Amino acid sequence: MLTPLYVISIMTEAGLFGSLDRIIYPLTLVLTNFLILVRLWILTVRHQGSVLLGRICIALMSTLSFVAATLWIYVYPDGAMRDAVELPEFLYLGTGFLAWAGFALLHLSDRTSRRFDLSVFLDVALMAASGFALAWHFVIDPYSQSLVPGMLPGSIVDVSPYVQVSLFALAAQVLLQRNSRLPSRLFGIAILLIMFADALLAMVVKDAMRLNTGITALWTTGTALLALDAGRAPLPPEGRRVNLFGVQRPDRVPGLRILPYVVGGSSVAVITFHVHLPWADTLARQQGFMLSTVVLALLVLRQMLMLLENQRLGRQLIAANRELHHKATHDDLTGLLNHAGFNTKFEAVLNTATREHRQLALFVFDFDSFKQVNDEHGHMTGDELLRAAGRRIRSGLVEGQHAARLGGDEFLLLLPVSGAAAAEQHTHELAERLMQPYRLSQSDLTLDAGVSIGFSIFPDDGTDIASLLRAADRAMYRNKRRRTRVNS
Repeated sequence: MLTPLYVISIMTEAGLFGSLDRIIYPLTLVLTNFLILVRLWILTVRHQGSVLLGRICIALMSTLSFVAATLWIYVYPDGAMRDAVELPEFLYLGTGFLAWAGFALLHLSDRTSRRFDLSVFLDVALMAASGFALAWHFVIDPYSQSLVPGMLPGSIVDVSPYVQVSLFALAAQVLLQRNSRLPSRLFGIAILLIMFADALLAMVVKDAMRLNTGITALWTTGTALLALDAGRAPLPPEGRRVNLFGVQRPDRVPGLRILPYVVGGSSVAVITFHVHLPWADTLARQQGFMLSTVVLALLVLRQMLMLLENQRLGRQLIAANRELHHKATHDDLTGLLNHAGFNTKFEAVLNTATREHRQLALFVFDFDSFKQVNDEHGHMTGDELLRAAGRRIRSGLVEGQHAARLGGDEFLLLLPVSGAAAAEQHTHELAERLMQPYRLSQSDLTLDAGVSIGFSIFPDDGTDIASLLRAADRAMYRNKRRRTRVNS
């Protein structure tokens, strides 16, 4: 649809139609954009809810721009729009409001985008301030007469920069948003194209440049992209792009996050160069320094926020690593060390005891009737019993003592001792603590659980974890058989 317009525009600029240029070119422009608007409205009414309302606002924005441009082409003579604000100017002013209203409705329809993002807000404010500073120095101040107190805007050039800055900030908001995909970045690019086309048209009105194919191509292409975006089916939250960790990817365009810094830094550099030219007057320099200060302040504030964000992410990363390490070395059910965590801790304790010539006791113990508890009351009751036992074991630990759950109802306890007699004393204390009746609130039961305990001494019974574990395991089963004979 756009190709014939571009071809005819080039042919018109080349003068191939002769005296018909002034008729063919505007007619082609109007018909092409009319067809695009029809397509935009057809795609718009296919949506529902707040998405439909948002799309209607965007379609109305494009329609008002089209009507205003058509009036400027066919109804108002050349130069009339420079002298007073009339119907086309009022229509044009409404486009910025409709663009933001449509964006707000579309943004609210996306459930993932309802959280206020201060960093995006500052990015948009920075780009809006930069755009206004540039517009002030290169459009408003040189061409507008409405800056005199008490005077109303006198032409489209007087009001255009404010609308363009609003559209520029809107495009930045869309392009920089992190988790939302509605509206898309296609929408933001379309708004940018329309903004640049309108800004160039304002320059044509003031005879700062001549109307050319590039201007019409920008505006028509931008409207066509809005139609494409309206026909795009929004992705549901579960269908959005995520990384390996299940987190939504922040940007599909590499380096997009530096865009506010590029725009802000460029505007400060351009304005600073402009106000230091020999013919710049005192007022222009004051205005330039004031606008540059605002942009620089936003740049500093945004950088401070980024540093704080990086610190927050660093703390989150440290906490996540700690949590991962804890999950890798601890048992989820009881909170005690698991087999891997206990092996690591045992190696460290064993090396220290070897250097200092100290004795260690390794205890192995389990419940005598745990299988019966599972069979009679269910595995949930068994898990609750293990959690309660884990709490009792942790409550009795002091510095230098380490406990683990190997699996099932089998537990380990490692602690320094001064001989077999001290280890035997710890056995009695541990058995007394674990054999107290268990009140299980979730199962509404009170259980008596017998415990069999065996221990081995380092270095008497072995010098590595495997030999010590075998010795303690044999001792535990001897005690278990002895308890069974006594009970029978």
